[in-house]
Amino acid sequence: MAIWKCPRCGAEKQVVCPVCGADKRAGETCNYCGSEFSFTLCPKCGYEQRHDR
Repeated sequence: MAIWKCPRCGAEKQVVCPVCGADKRAGETCNYCGSEFSFTLCPKCGYEQRHDR
């Protein structure tokens, strides 16, 4: 399980692949389905962190 901490408000969330639901690290390609997402969104304050490839 990978936890991401929002740099703006400090909220923590479990990072999962939005396609298949598998646990993954923020900014990384999903090992299970291969989906690539280059951002993480904070559910509390809406901050969006971009991850360079």
